[in-house]
Amino acid sequence: MYRSSPVTAFTAAVLANNMTLTRSEGAAGDRLRMTPDTPRWSSSARWSAPMLVRGFETSLTFEMSNVAAGGGRDGLALVILNSPQTTGTYGGGIGYGDLDPTGLGGLPNSFAIEMDTFSNPELGDPSSDHISVHSAGTAPNSADEASSARLCPIITGIVPMANPSPSPYTVTVRYEPPYGWDASPDATATLTVWAEGIQPPVGICHLPRNHTLNELLDLGAGGTASLMITGATDDTADVQDVLAWSYAFLGAANANTSRASGTGLAGGSVGANLPVAVQLHDQYGYPYHRDAAALECQLTLLELGVSFPCTPGADGSYSGSYSATVAGSHNLDVTLDGVAVVGAPFAVQLAPGAVDATASTVADVAATVTAGDASSFSVTIHDQYGNVVDSDSVVITAHILPVQDPTPSFTFIYTGDGVYTCTMILRVTGSSTLSLSIGGVGVQGGAVFDVAVTPGPVDPARTKFAGAAQFNAVAGVASAFSLQLYDAFGNTVAASGTTTPVTASFTAGPAPVTAAVSPAVKGNVTVSYTATITGTYALDVTVGDGTDAASFPSSVLVVTDNVPDPSKCVAAGAGINAAHVAGAHAVFTVTPRDAYGNLVSQAKTALAVTISSGGGGATVDASSTYNSQTGSFDVAYDATVAGDYTIAVTVNSAPILHSPFDMTVVPARADPTASHVRATSSSALSSTVTGRTESFLVLVEDAFGNVLASLGNNSIAAHITGPRSYAVSCAEVHDPSIGAAVSCSYSIDKTGTYELWIMVDNEPALGSPFRISVSWAHTLELIIGLIAGVGVLAMCITGFFVVRSRSRRTGFVRL
Repeated sequence: MYRSSPVTAFTAAVLANNMTLTRSEGAAGDRLRMTPDTPRWSSSARWSAPMLVRGFETSLTFEMSNVAAGGGRDGLALVILNSPQTTGTYGGGIGYGDLDPTGLGGLPNSFAIEMDTFSNPELGDPSSDHISVHSAGTAPNSADEASSARLCPIITGIVPMANPSPSPYTVTVRYEPPYGWDASPDATATLTVWAEGIQPPVGICHLPRNHTLNELLDLGAGGTASLMITGATDDTADVQDVLAWSYAFLGAANANTSRASGTGLAGGSVGANLPVAVQLHDQYGYPYHRDAAALECQLTLLELGVSFPCTPGADGSYSGSYSATVAGSHNLDVTLDGVAVVGAPFAVQLAPGAVDATASTVADVAATVTAGDASSFSVTIHDQYGNVVDSDSVVITAHILPVQDPTPSFTFIYTGDGVYTCTMILRVTGSSTLSLSIGGVGVQGGAVFDVAVTPGPVDPARTKFAGAAQFNAVAGVASAFSLQLYDAFGNTVAASGTTTPVTASFTAGPAPVTAAVSPAVKGNVTVSYTATITGTYALDVTVGDGTDAASFPSSVLVVTDNVPDPSKCVAAGAGINAAHVAGAHAVFTVTPRDAYGNLVSQAKTALAVTISSGGGGATVDASSTYNSQTGSFDVAYDATVAGDYTIAVTVNSAPILHSPFDMTVVPARADPTASHVRATSSSALSSTVTGRTESFLVLVEDAFGNVLASLGNNSIAAHITGPRSYAVSCAEVHDPSIGAAVSCSYSIDKTGTYELWIMVDNEPALGSPFRISVSWAHTLELIIGLIAGVGVLAMCITGFFVVRSRSRRTGFVRL
């Protein structure tokens, strides 16, 4: 209870309804008689309902009668206790305490204000009536003034309480704990006592915090205890009556000591109703369980300016809740009649709600990315109210449509403050849309983002070529092949404009060749070149920083188209020289070449060789054979007739370089078997007479009947053998009409048969030796000759003869 109404008439009904009496005489008229005029008596009157005792004021009006001349025995006590024990010892124990300093017979867990009317020296009592305060905490109380149970100085100097002439006597006690807002360890409770007949307090006791009722006693629920009056007599007794008794709890509802509780004081999730309970406290800081409606309770989120009313409940409590949609730190003010309760405002943390994919946002998605390169964008996680959700466990799924890249890479890393950074790697070019989802729900309301993937840098290892010109070419024919450029992921890389990352060059070969590179369409690059000289070349194609493209370097074989160019065909060899000896086997070569001087095969070469004399006479047959080892035609002919010729060489009906060629066939060496002897007379080579001089000509020819133009280094000699040997005189004659010839003469002076040997280069000439019969000359002829003179005589004696034969050229007949 909070207070009792002042009791001024202790009727039997009042006592029966409100008090429990122990050895008390009960109602004596309208009085409560605590002790009769009976020695060694102790009694108590306990208020039936427990009272709130943490701050009170109580007044006790009593009267002591039948007081002996030595004074009253022994007094009354106001006792606060929370124990079932009802009385202590009689006499000096005054019904609450023990006479022994240990207090073992006293009331445990009690606090007593004694009004002692008898001096017990053994208990340390002063010599006059006094008031003192005693408590042994939860242990049995003691009335010994010298013990630690006495909490305050003894109050003396008061108007005597027991007089021979009875009169009402009032004692008032006020107990005030430290105020609830004073948390100092030095804060004290104040016990103030007023006594009859004295206006100011007769005693003011400051109890340290550990001696307050709340600390000394084990109080009941809510700080309650029993309120009791005890009385006692000793060997001498007097009558002790209670005339009036009042008690009031001093606590009042106080906002700034009231307290709030509940999970809502720490915060919670946005959108949730977060509970807060408020318990009224009094000014001493103790729970106040009276009607809560006396104060208006309100919850206010200060930053948001939003208030929520509380609902009053029983026993001084309020219940309420608040909610907000803005996450973060807030200050929650809890007020009673506008005054903040203890601890208010409270720092509350409102956590974001559940992840809401629709409210979450995406930022910095690149519209264009390079295949294989990492690009980043961010996803900020929000709840349904737009608050950032700081969570590292959100599973975000990325979707790319159409599915061009079967293995796109999306790596989400939580960077704090609700932000996930995604590293995206796409490897297939094309236009796609990116969307994101959380738990199957589209992020940012299912937003889609256009992403164009462009090729990465050219990857030389993935370059592909098309066209045989990478390996083969025809001399003089413009050749080209294409390179398809790809990045590392197989995407076509388009070469645009006039620039290209490709270079091409011939690094080795029979002749310098320049390669040109030009961009084409759809990622193709065209490499073109024209090689004119056949052979094997080294072609290198590099991409980007000079790395070889796939399949490069490669060998390029340049071949001829086998179409000969007569102007480039060449004849060479002895057989094509200007001078040629008759009968000698002549050979020369004709090398067919194309327009660039490359050897060509016989496949497309029609060779024709015509040898004709300058005068339109004889022709010479020529044969040709293709020599696959040398790539040339071997041309052979045999010219036996001396003279001037032309050699016409054609390829595919057109003259070759320098054709026609002039060629002269000169006679061979003198051939004894072909040289002719011509006699000046018909008998010069068969018969003669002694003393006659015969002469003949030796016409020098080669084996083919060609008359030598001059004797040259050929030798012509003649001699005669027989009965006697005779020398023959020979000398070269120069007659352009007959060519090379030797004129010889001889004379034999003795008859007989002789042999005329004509030697050409030490070999007998055709018909040699000639048999010559020599006879005596006639006398008449001799005389005539002598008369005719020496010349005629000589003719008569020696005669003239000519060795004749028919030359194939002159028509002479040999003799």
